[in-house]
Amino acid sequence: MKKASRERNIPTLNSFGNMFFNSNPALAAFLKHVARTNGYFADIGAAYGHASLEALKKKGKVLAIDLDQRHLEKLEKDCPLPHKARLERQCGHFPNEITLPLETFDGILLSRVLIFLTHKEISSALSKIYASLKSGGYVYIVSPSPFKKKWVPLRPLYEEQKLKGSPWPGTIENLWDILPEERSRLPNNIQMIDSDSLQKGLINAGFVVEKCTYYPKSSRLSDGLLEVCYAIASKPPLNR
Repeated sequence: MKKASRERNIPTLNSFGNMFFNSNPALAAFLKHVARTNGYFADIGAAYGHASLEALKKKGKVLAIDLDQRHLEKLEKDCPLPHKARLERQCGHFPNEITLPLETFDGILLSRVLIFLTHKEISSALSKIYASLKSGGYVYIVSPSPFKKKWVPLRPLYEEQKLKGSPWPGTIENLWDILPEERSRLPNNIQMIDSDSLQKGLINAGFVVEKCTYYPKSSRLSDGLLEVCYAIASKPPLNR
């Protein structure tokens, strides 16, 4: 089997992981949605704004949300002048600090954000996203999975918690003890996301899940694939 290409990424300024440039099915679907509608979209966890800039190129209006003002300042600087009128920025923690307008967005991208949230925050985030989408709107989610190759040492804890029936078995509360090299780029508490948990979380929030699986796909964990879990889900249209 052909090996997966190395992901292109750059570290964030606040030690909350990296911003990735490589595409994935959720991001690709998000950008197709933007190009098809030229509507209003949110990019939550925008970092330096790669996805936001790509959406602006496709004539969408974009609200970029990030925890670090420095990332958003770089996005503003990098945004081409013809697109600036369609770019909005908001700094703060989602879902704890950011309030999204109700029934406003055509689509929302939530890329590599759930890894930093607690169980309660994930439920709150999904509920707030649902409420902020227009009827028929979509959410696109990407998050590192428990099967990420570099996280092999974390897998026994995930499998133990999965066996015990935890609704979010990817909870890691001592990352630095298990993988001390991650201290400089990730918080000590993280949440790996598997497809079962994400699908149930979306359904509980009211979404219709169209796809929830792993990428890249492989039948063997030893191939080092299944790096991320992603989902594409919609808010049901109103009955007419």
